[in-house]
Amino acid sequence: MAFSAAAFAEGRPKWTGFYAGANGGYAWGDSDTTSSATCGAVPPLYFMCANQAVVQASGTGNLSPDRFTGGVQAGYNWQNGGLVYGAEIDFGAFNLSGLRVGNSTYSTVAIPFTTTTSIGTDWLATARGRIGWTATPDLLIYATGGLALTTIKVANSFRDAVGGGPAFGADSNSDLKVGWTIGGGAEWMLTRNWTVKAEYLYVDFGRVSASANVTDGLLPPANSLLTTSSDLTAQIMRVGINYRF
Repeated sequence: MAFSAAAFAEGRPKWTGFYAGANGGYAWGDSDTTSSATCGAVPPLYFMCANQAVVQASGTGNLSPDRFTGGVQAGYNWQNGGLVYGAEIDFGAFNLSGLRVGNSTYSTVAIPFTTTTSIGTDWLATARGRIGWTATPDLLIYATGGLALTTIKVANSFRDAVGGGPAFGADSNSDLKVGWTIGGGAEWMLTRNWTVKAEYLYVDFGRVSASANVTDGLLPPANSLLTTSSDLTAQIMRVGINYRF
């Protein structure tokens, strides 16, 4: 049931003012992961250069985490005729996590090894501008964009089955990332105080790296670095409800 301007005692509904509310939806993440390994002909480097390409390939690939997301938002609108513009902040759960296990064999000898890479994040905050047009007095169509913040954790590990001294290494790194977001949506005024909205956001956070020190554990040990770098982008579809003060 649509509410027309006549449904309000003061006539046409106004979008100007503060609002706060909650949202929920789903996020689809995408992470491109690449690995690089140091190599040499003899110790002190563990990886032989003839094996470098296959080791790097085992830790390179794509992760596609997806999960429910939800949180709270608050903002302010100004209305000038049919034009509505303002700013909004939000904070919520963003539990995206992905794991990739690469099993392979050295190029020089028939010995297997395993490379594990993972990426994860728990929360999302954005600070965005909004600008839109009232398609009807009760329906706002808008575009939005601004900053996006999250903490991304990247981890990697390596293990092989070399007899007498299997090599192992692991590392993890967590960074606060400031990225960007852009999107759009539609908001419908149910009553003078309540609105509902449907919204799409695209977020991009850049890359985080972790470097595992792979060592064979012998004396003297041979060591090589296996560095894994992962980015994170995501698409978010969500619905929300706001109370206008």
